[in-house]
Amino acid sequence: MNPGTFAGISNPGLALAASVGNRIEQMIAASMTWTAPITGDYLIFAVGAGGSGAASAPSGATRTSGAGAGGLAIRRVRLNAGAQLAITIGAGGAGVVSGSNGNNGGDTTVIGGGVSLYAQGGRGGARATGVGTTSGGLGGIASGGDWNFAGGDGGDAIVGGVVGGSANPMGGGGAVAWYGVGFKGGTASSTTTATENGYAYGGGAGIGGRGGNATQTAAGFGTTAATASGGSSAQPGNDAGNGANGAAVSGLQQFAGNSTQIITSIFQLTGSAAAGGTNGGGGPGAGGNAGSAVASTAGIFGGGGGGSVATLAAGLGGGSGANDMPSAANSRAGGNGCVFIVWSPLA
Repeated sequence: MNPGTFAGISNPGLALAASVGNRIEQMIAASMTWTAPITGDYLIFAVGAGGSGAASAPSGATRTSGAGAGGLAIRRVRLNAGAQLAITIGAGGAGVVSGSNGNNGGDTTVIGGGVSLYAQGGRGGARATGVGTTSGGLGGIASGGDWNFAGGDGGDAIVGGVVGGSANPMGGGGAVAWYGVGFKGGTASSTTTATENGYAYGGGAGIGGRGGNATQTAAGFGTTAATASGGSSAQPGNDAGNGANGAAVSGLQQFAGNSTQIITSIFQLTGSAAAGGTNGGGGPGAGGNAGSAVASTAGIFGGGGGGSVATLAAGLGGGSGANDMPSAANSRAGGNGCVFIVWSPLA
């Protein structure tokens, strides 16, 4: 993905980490009418909201999948001073109670001044029983941009067999396609062959790699579980993803190209300098971890992991993971949508 040079920027994935003084950026997290301050070239990013993962009180063979991330539409456009954009921000799919499918995320739109961006919300996860596969919620589509990317799908949930006990796989949430590829949440697979209770928790996807897959297979008694880490925040190619943690670096190091650049608002909002999927929380853009004893949170645009203490929270636009904690609201909401507008005061 390459929009050409825009105020010294040649990659929209890095577009919000630019030199101080040659650009202004604004994040919009609530619906509003936005007015262009000057006549010039603008780069507009619209991100749909993430869906929520399914929720299930474990019993027998129960498959619960993760939710998809919101779509991403990017448009480069020249606006006149005073031009107005009607911006609608999608809300993350609401968390659900035990035994329920997840909810879809809301759509984000930007209309006006010759712009018509649509970033669909990610689809919610699903719940089913018995041996088989439950597919994760689809990532939202996008249209109207010069570059349009679908969000990552939620992780699947697979029951290979169950004898006497229970099998409970929970997929991870998908991630926003910040680098042009929407990575999928980790797939969870559970097979039991005796009277044990089996659990598998897929990792949340990061913007640089899919969530880790988790496979539980055991024969015996008691409880067995398999977990996986979140996907990477590194650019694809710098990290294999698929459960590999992103480097434990800050947003400044990860997203800036040289010492004159800064961490911009997008990566200041959340995400620690921890590696993706660690107990301390995902780094910027990284997916959340997965597992019954961990409650880490995804970084910006990352998907939440599957989990049983509390479904691991998704980042902006990210899908949440599936969950099985029996409570009044045991599935976390998907990440809210957002809009970023970037322009140069020297235009």
